[in-house]
Amino acid sequence: MRLRILFIVAVAISCFSAATNAATITGYVERIYPSGHYVNFRLKGDSCKLSGSAGNTYWRFRLSTEVEHAWFSMLLAAAHNKSQVRISVPSCTPQESQVIRYLFIDID
Repeated sequence: MRLRILFIVAVAISCFSAATNAATITGYVERIYPSGHYVNFRLKGDSCKLSGSAGNTYWRFRLSTEVEHAWFSMLLAAAHNKSQVRISVPSCTPQESQVIRYLFIDID
């Protein structure tokens, strides 16, 4: 019985770990490229997006909510002030432009 409970807990933990395979990337804004309803951007030194398609892929988000409009303002301010931004991403797929989970700036 105890072995069965340990097995169930181990499986639950591994499933949770696989489901939360997100990464956080920190960097300075290198390029902002609005297109249609999306804002595409790249961070300096980001090994994920610089390795795919010779640097022609981006992180992106849709401009459909007030929060996403705030993210766009934050990107512009960070680029102007040369501040680092942090983004949460689901995974790294260098060959595709990918939608971010969220964006934030740490203020020192």
